[in-house]
Amino acid sequence: MNSGLPNNISQSTIEKTDSANTAGRLRKKANLAICVIGLGVQNTQNHIPALSNSDNAELCAVVDSDPDKVFNWAQELNVPGFLSVEQMLLQISPDAAIVAVPHDQYLPIIANLAAKGISVLKEKPLARSLCEANDIIRLVSSSNIKLMVAVQRRFRTTSLMFQEYVKLIGTPRFIEVRYTVNVGTRSEGWRAIKNTSGGGCLIDMGYHMIDLLVWYFGLPDAVAASFSCKAFPDILYEAEDMAFIVANYKASGLACNIVISDCLAPKSESLLLMGTEGSLALQRDSLILFDRNMVESQRFDTQLDNLIADQLEHFIQVVQGKVQNHCAPENHLQHVAFIDACYLSALRQKFIDPHDLINAM
Repeated sequence: MNSGLPNNISQSTIEKTDSANTAGRLRKKANLAICVIGLGVQNTQNHIPALSNSDNAELCAVVDSDPDKVFNWAQELNVPGFLSVEQMLLQISPDAAIVAVPHDQYLPIIANLAAKGISVLKEKPLARSLCEANDIIRLVSSSNIKLMVAVQRRFRTTSLMFQEYVKLIGTPRFIEVRYTVNVGTRSEGWRAIKNTSGGGCLIDMGYHMIDLLVWYFGLPDAVAASFSCKAFPDILYEAEDMAFIVANYKASGLACNIVISDCLAPKSESLLLMGTEGSLALQRDSLILFDRNMVESQRFDTQLDNLIADQLEHFIQVVQGKVQNHCAPENHLQHVAFIDACYLSALRQKFIDPHDLINAM
């Protein structure tokens, strides 16, 4: 039977390293053994370097369906490599896994890991829909593992400071959220298909801004959304490249305007909160306080270098039971409800209350 491997790569070469190398990787008992599942950009450029520099965890295996990626990264990192989670679990038992794969692949991977009691740090979003989110929540609760959604912007110092400085601007009245970047091209792979990705810029890059919005202010009571997928006319894709959203909070009267796009220049990332006594602007690398006349009164800059590492260390403490898991799946159910409400609003061309979608589950 054809294994699908290149001619120069044997199954045994990919699935395990030389026994001497394996025996030579001495592991500190206090450290977590963490495998990485998915060898795309997010894991190879962010999570693997963070793991390599951690004093509290070590990389124990890599997994991907691409045999070339597995072979190359397993060799470079001197760890076992596997073509599937099932193959890995037959040979090793990690304490935890970092998973960054196409959105339609998460559920079966989480199911396999949960069955073995392996905790998970998964890339956003929590799920493609409320139905899938509910399935993940059931898996996690029935297996008693820890699952944490990766939303690293929470680990910026300025993101934490935002909650304190809100008190200085009086009564909040209006929120403007903007996250735009021009990616220059459009993938025709899994991200372009709504059924596999769950959506486009809103559910992908926009998830970070939704996380901040829900974290700071809670779930809005009404959302109305409009989408576009016409920025790249020469490429066939279903998932939106622009999202325009209006959201309202009934009790406080707080109104919110959101623009998310992966085809709009210049690159910008901001959450602006206007109050009766001033304004607060949370940007990618700074937090700025303005007085009533929009004159800058205080500014705080933040370093972005350690966000992934800080997130990893927090995940390790979550797995060890040392800190509360604020990014647990049940805490992200509101995020998915917000996204579902946006897509439903565009379909029905009316305001949708995300709470109704949760209550209807």
